[in-house]
Amino acid sequence: MVYPDCRWGVVMFRCTKELKGLAIDYDGFDKISIEKWEKVNCITKCIFITSSHENKVFLLEHFDESQILCLDIFEKTFSPSVNTHGKVLNMLNLETTEFGYVSSNYSFIKKACNFLSATIWVSDMVDYDDTKNLPDLIVENMDHLIDALEKNVAGFFGEIVMFPEEQGPGSILHVEFEVDGDEIPMYVIGRYFGHSHYMSQLHPYSRSIYLNKKEGKSYEGLFNDTFGKIYAAVITLLSKEQRLDGICSVPIKPGKENRFMEILKIICSNSNIEDMSSSFSCLESYPDQKGLNSEEREKNINGVFKYTGNLTGKTIVLIDDIVTTGATLRECFRVLRNAGAEKVIVVVMAINQIGASYWNTELPKVSCPVCGSKMTLLVRGKRAGRGRFFYSCTDCYRNSRTSNTLNFSDGWAKFMTDENVKFATANNNVSIKEEWLDDEWVDDSFSLKMVVQCPYCGKENNVDLTECCYISSNERQMGAETLYQFDTLENSCCRCGKEFGISGYICEYPVGVLDSEEIKTYRVDED
Repeated sequence: MVYPDCRWGVVMFRCTKELKGLAIDYDGFDKISIEKWEKVNCITKCIFITSSHENKVFLLEHFDESQILCLDIFEKTFSPSVNTHGKVLNMLNLETTEFGYVSSNYSFIKKACNFLSATIWVSDMVDYDDTKNLPDLIVENMDHLIDALEKNVAGFFGEIVMFPEEQGPGSILHVEFEVDGDEIPMYVIGRYFGHSHYMSQLHPYSRSIYLNKKEGKSYEGLFNDTFGKIYAAVITLLSKEQRLDGICSVPIKPGKENRFMEILKIICSNSNIEDMSSSFSCLESYPDQKGLNSEEREKNINGVFKYTGNLTGKTIVLIDDIVTTGATLRECFRVLRNAGAEKVIVVVMAINQIGASYWNTELPKVSCPVCGSKMTLLVRGKRAGRGRFFYSCTDCYRNSRTSNTLNFSDGWAKFMTDENVKFATANNNVSIKEEWLDDEWVDDSFSLKMVVQCPYCGKENNVDLTECCYISSNERQMGAETLYQFDTLENSCCRCGKEFGISGYICEYPVGVLDSEEIKTYRVDED
């Protein structure tokens, strides 16, 4: 893990400074000296989770019995579950948002992401396949974990920039990214949570990336300067370790405005690197990648890029904003390599976080203090306070043409309080549900492609709700009943170009059959 030498912004509650305790998956570690665990325990209160009698006996020699959670093998396999999470809270005497899970086992960490507790993964190598469910912090080894706890490391570098106060340094994740059998270095600055993800209402970084991508809006380019400086800090850091000859952004489709243009200017002026993007182009307007799987995306993008210059012997930095399957980056790499590039280093603003689940069937939300409905995370773009995040109630706006708002800090605090109370009042003795732990169970045969009417001009629009819905399932007499719930603002009318929201649900029961649906479209007015 690398840490840029700058301290912009504050992180989420997941900053190590904010942690009041740790739940450690002791079975996930091997050959860690007890002295290091004792040091961690001195920094913050710890409990150790194990299913091994041998490990329990050993831990009892060094720690109090009240710090050891011994589970049977079955329970440990599905941990952290709702049951075990409740036990951890009782043992630590903390709220859900006040402690973090620590493990070297990715499966354990992935399950821990079902809750609003911090997640710390101890791993010396991160494969690209692991980036779809990234924890809050990744450290290479125990020494780095201790260091992060002592220095109040804040998590991903890009994410901390968007918060209003300064608290700690951020990290850049080094991922091994494979292209045609070659391992390509990729550096990840942060995570992207879409509207269907339970973390979206806590994450200004995701919202700022989304808004900066929109064309023809008042907030277009609002964060160019910030993103440019983030990229520049990372590239400057990398240039200290190796020679960097130039930088390219992923080419935009013909006729589209290059959203990287201003960002590249800022990067080059701040990091002394040459912009080579003018020779890198997209030859044709290929169909949208959204909704396609990895293989389909590879075919869709094949042969659409061209580099007209000579890159023989050069090391090139390739940048992109949101990355999902990596198909576009792979095709760009092939083109740059064919142009003679000796080495390509990928730097991405964020990895798209998909397959999210949550312990509760109801997605967490910032609730409006007036009507109790969902408030949406927005950013001020037109008037005073430009660039500042706030929460707004869309229901109040639609019904009374007045918007209830909360500043980000107040909304964040309300979110945390609501979720802590929600879990505290839940039945912690519910049975383990495998659908919480497995994101492969969704039946792709059921289509979520719909036709909806624009609330502004009345034009019918084709939309695919596959990647913007929260999915829950219950077993009934004729099999699984699946509920697809959605509330997304990421829609633009094909006729008038205005952004509108879609909310509602689709019920599938039995498998493959539409049982019922309620789909509404509404106007969205950004402040």
